[in-house]
Amino acid sequence: MEIPKERKLIIKHYKNGVRLRKIGEMLDIPHTKAYYWIKRYRKQGINGLKTKKQPGKIPLLDKNALMKLKNFLINNKPIRYNGLSSGWTSREAKKHLVKKYNINYSLRHVERLLHKLGFSLITPRTRNVKASLAKQVYFKRKFKKNLKRNIWDCQ
Repeated sequence: MEIPKERKLIIKHYKNGVRLRKIGEMLDIPHTKAYYWIKRYRKQGINGLKTKKQPGKIPLLDKNALMKLKNFLINNKPIRYNGLSSGWTSREAKKHLVKKYNINYSLRHVERLLHKLGFSLITPRTRNVKASLAKQVYFKRKFKKNLKRNIWDCQ
């Protein structure tokens, strides 16, 4: 991983004896930021200037559970509109997660999960009055043939 140019300049000026506040003015940064990088440089050397990866929160669903969820959503249609539903809503997917895995995600996070699993969000669009119905039917038939993944919609 490459060291950002700003951090290199901070250390360069520091080694040349420039004061912290002057470094901050020259680079248009707070002097506390310059102090932070100088302090890291003193403790860890040149490696201290590299950006560290933050670990983040451990996900509640592991990769195996995510793949099982994806397979379930693809292979099982929700019971809506007498089984003629076009896909899963975020609320239905959330209910399934609570029932199957006992995990209560927010609706927004369920949407993120569905997107991560390769599902597409379908929303209603306005229709043009002058649009050709024949061209629309042709496009829909061709589109369905070329569609490789399932879809989900959000209400």
